[in-house]
Amino acid sequence: MRRILSLGGGGIKGAATAAYLAHLEEASGRRIADCFDLIAGTSTGGIIAIALASGVKASDLVEFYIEDGPAIFPKDRPTAGWCGFVSRLRRTKYDPTALREALTRRLGERLLGGASTRLVIPAVQPARAEMYLFKTRHHPLFRHDHRLHAVDVAMATSAAPTYLPQHLVPNGGPFADGGLWANNPVGVAVAEAVSYLDWAPETLRVLSIETPQEPQVIPDKGLLAWSNSLTVLDRLGALQSSAARGTALALMRDVGNMPGPQRFMEGMTGGFPKGYFGLDETEQIKHLIGLGAAEARKHGNRIGEMFLSTSKAPFTPCP
Repeated sequence: MRRILSLGGGGIKGAATAAYLAHLEEASGRRIADCFDLIAGTSTGGIIAIALASGVKASDLVEFYIEDGPAIFPKDRPTAGWCGFVSRLRRTKYDPTALREALTRRLGERLLGGASTRLVIPAVQPARAEMYLFKTRHHPLFRHDHRLHAVDVAMATSAAPTYLPQHLVPNGGPFADGGLWANNPVGVAVAEAVSYLDWAPETLRVLSIETPQEPQVIPDKGLLAWSNSLTVLDRLGALQSSAARGTALALMRDVGNMPGPQRFMEGMTGGFPKGYFGLDETEQIKHLIGLGAAEARKHGNRIGEMFLSTSKAPFTPCP
């Protein structure tokens, strides 16, 4: 069996994902990165994926959100005067310095190519209006990304428009948040497995963990109800997530009505209170951590049996 882990985006809501994984590591006594053959992560999920594959424990990532979250997403300060207000509209909501410093403290000078497992990290190249996938060297065609610093890849996948500026990757140009097209990267992960890695669909087991999402309803009130709604991005994200899930299941040939055990599991499924969790609401970090741990306990035994009972085969990058 080949085991795949998919980690969705969501800003500070990644604290719930980190807590979920920390509970699994504690219960199993194994590191997450030692048990999965491929990890895909977008935005905050990309940060977690890169850190896990770089040797950081999930419990240390919980501390990352607790200790550094408030500095990465500080509370807005009142802006004096109309000119100050207009100036604020012209720039992103947060300065990326705190995020870079926090990532550097944990990842140092590690390169993406030093990952202990295969990685796929979605991003966007804004100047070309194209999607991009940062990858470890798990196929002979992938000859460049492994030389990049892990911090730069983490900054690139999490550069959410309006929140953080585009991140300039050395010799690669500016990048923006992969959540613009693959906030749930599970479809990307399974496509990578069956295409470039040539893994048989029937051998795949997938654990997909998204950050807490609130229920989304598409209004039937015309274009203005769509374009003026503060939740339009959430609605589009929910549609993308549904499409990614369907793509993964189709590629795995595990659509619920076929013989054999189900091989696709999801973490933190279901809707959460509307407006309760936000991308930058750091006052909710403790609640997110409690939620992640509680959700992991619900299905921890089954997840442990399916994904964490044995270590994966060693990952050797292509020469």
